[in-house]
Amino acid sequence: MKWKLCLLLFALLALAPPTIVRAEKQTGFCGDDLRYRLTEDGTLTISGTGSMDDFRIIYNYMDGTEKTTAPWGVSPVRVIVEEGVASLGNLAFYRCAELTDVTLPTSLTVIGDSAFSGCVCLKDISIPENVAFIGDFAFWHCNELTSVTIPKSVSYIGSCVFSECVGLTRIDVSPDNEDYCAVDGVLLDAEKTRFLLCPCGFSGEFTVPSTVTRIESGAFSGCTYLTDITIPFGVTSIGHSAFFNCAGLTSLTIPQSVTDIDFPYIFAGCTGLESITIPEGVTAIGGNAFSGCTGLKSVSIPESVSSIAGWAFSDCVNLSSVRIPQGVVSIGYEAFRNCESLREVSLPESLVSIDEWAFSDCTGILTLSIPNNVESIGSNAFFNCPAKLYAALDSDGAKALSRQGYPFRVPDTNYDLIYLFEKDDEKDEITGLEIRNVNRDVVSFVIPDDVTGIGDYAFADCRDLIEITIPDSVTSIGFHAFSGCDSLPEFSIPETVKRIDEFAFE
Repeated sequence: MKWKLCLLLFALLALAPPTIVRAEKQTGFCGDDLRYRLTEDGTLTISGTGSMDDFRIIYNYMDGTEKTTAPWGVSPVRVIVEEGVASLGNLAFYRCAELTDVTLPTSLTVIGDSAFSGCVCLKDISIPENVAFIGDFAFWHCNELTSVTIPKSVSYIGSCVFSECVGLTRIDVSPDNEDYCAVDGVLLDAEKTRFLLCPCGFSGEFTVPSTVTRIESGAFSGCTYLTDITIPFGVTSIGHSAFFNCAGLTSLTIPQSVTDIDFPYIFAGCTGLESITIPEGVTAIGGNAFSGCTGLKSVSIPESVSSIAGWAFSDCVNLSSVRIPQGVVSIGYEAFRNCESLREVSLPESLVSIDEWAFSDCTGILTLSIPNNVESIGSNAFFNCPAKLYAALDSDGAKALSRQGYPFRVPDTNYDLIYLFEKDDEKDEITGLEIRNVNRDVVSFVIPDDVTGIGDYAFADCRDLIEITIPDSVTSIGFHAFSGCDSLPEFSIPETVKRIDEFAFE
């Protein structure tokens, strides 16, 4: 659950406006034994002993605004934390956009999650000796920070602590720190096997040290000036959001040694990325993995993948083809939504479910074959997608399409069909088979014996149609079913037809 909170913060910080409110004199408690005092000049002083309360975000879905439960409720200009204070709570100064100066005491041991996230004007931070814990996203998006020194006392650094700090050019670590080190300005663990952070101010080409076996979450997040990243063979795992918003990357090769990728948001917002090779061994493409990669043209999904999660390739507007390998059983919510350049999609026979809106707004797909084993298709899965949907008669795929109101076409035929179901969803019983969307160029047509209904507009504007045979299985003829069939002479309607809708022959 913790990474989900982290990803929520990614979205909130990216979309919501910064908190800028004029300070008014106020005072109160912010912990069991901690008080705060905010003066009219924007100075916030924290005094007392012990730990600060943790705070949370309150999001207003009506107007898109947000605030935290921090009692000062505004952005101070400067913060003075006096001796005796042991911890800064989660979200303590979250999005305090006017904050420029911070003084921290030697008594401080904990800097909570997102304590200074979004403090875009904070130019300098001196982390005191005795600080042992720096939480997730603690200084995320502090744009004015240029350098940071980690003291020897720090034994835990969370995910994405300095990610998206666009002005950061260097991270230093005390040589006496037993848990972390810095190599040429980047942050690693002491054993140099975990790559924690590349400062966003780095540009050009970058090579991950050969000792590294894991690239941590958010490690390159916001490194928009990097054009090439070399990942050495030996890296086995990559954390979520690792390359989030690396807009300058055009291609990336993940070595075959990588078997564990925490995909959520890993390449989201990499607008310059044109191609990517995912290694064999990866079993799932996670949520938002490539969302918003507007430059992505092709992607190779390995045979080991069994699921493609929600929004995985959403808004990849230049993605023109994708092969989904045999073994994939599910395609998630909006997985390919708005991939408007997508022309060719091959769905594997292993596929069982296609979630809601999965291929919506894929305006370039003209044909798509639904595998026989597909049992579930979500609502609006093909909304605003002009594709002709092919499926085998009596297949689970055909029935799944019909349940969502999508007609299907059997290969090598010139008309669509749709199964009709009992209105009681619990029964899920087929009550009929309706013919629809007959090709307009037909001259002679024999309706198959298993068809029970002729759908609305089924033969509309078939102006060359001169002969039709309707079997005894048909019981209904729909609205405007034969409208515009100007060449069609009189024909027999079997006695089994019990309903003929308005304008059926006009």
